[in-house]
Amino acid sequence: MISKEAIFENFADLRSCFVRCIVFFFIAVILNFFLAEKFLYYFTDPLISLIKDSKAQIVYTNIVEPFSIRINLSIIGAIFLSLPFIIWQIYSFIAPGLYDKEKKVVLPYLFLSPILFSIGAFFVYYFIFPNAWSFFLKFAYTENKNFEIGMMIVISDYLNLCIKMMILFGLAFQLPVIINLLLQLKVISVVGLKKARRFVIVGVFIVAAVLTPPDIFSQIALAIPLLFLYESSIWFGKFIKK
Repeated sequence: MISKEAIFENFADLRSCFVRCIVFFFIAVILNFFLAEKFLYYFTDPLISLIKDSKAQIVYTNIVEPFSIRINLSIIGAIFLSLPFIIWQIYSFIAPGLYDKEKKVVLPYLFLSPILFSIGAFFVYYFIFPNAWSFFLKFAYTENKNFEIGMMIVISDYLNLCIKMMILFGLAFQLPVIINLLLQLKVISVVGLKKARRFVIVGVFIVAAVLTPPDIFSQIALAIPLLFLYESSIWFGKFIKK
C-alpha cells in the first residue's frame, strides 16, 4: 500500500511540474506578444503575394480586432513554444515509475512527435496554402454589365482557417507515432495493418475531404502524405517486430 508520505511527495512533484509549465507558458506569451506582428506577416504572406494584382482586400471588422488578433497569436505561439517543455515535464514526472524498457519505448516518440507535427504544419504552409489560395482567388472577382462582386478577406477568419489547417495537418502527421507505438505495445500487428490497407485508403480520402478546404487539390495533398506515412509505418513495423 502506498504511504501518505509518498502520495504527498508525488502531489508536490506534480504541483511543481504544473507551476513550471504555467510560468514557462506565460513567459512565452509575453515574448510572443512582441513578435505577434511578425507572426501576422508570416501567416498573411502567402495570401498577400497572390492578391497584389487583384481587387481583393484584407480587412479588420472592428476596432479591437487588431489587438485581439495579436493576443491570440501570442497565445498560439506560446502553445507551440511551450509544448516540448510541457511534454518533457510530464515525462520527467512519470519517468521514475517506468521500467528501463518502457522508457526506451516512450522516449524516442517524445522527440519524434513534435518534429512530425512541425513537418505537417510547414507542409500545409509552404505547399497547400499557396495553391489553395490561388485556386480560390480565381473566383474572388466577378464583373458584368449587371453587377460587380469583389472580395474582402476578414483577417480573423483567415487566421482561424490557417491555424486550423496547420494544427490538423500537424496532428495528421502523428500517424506514424500512433501506429508504431501501438505496434510496440502489441495492440496491432503488421499483418493486420496490411489487411486493413484497402479500408485505410478509403478512410484517408474521406478524412481528407472532411478536414481540408473544398477543393480536390487540398484533399489529395493531405491524403497522399497520410498514405505514405501509413506505408512507412508498416515498413518500420517490420523492424519493430524483429
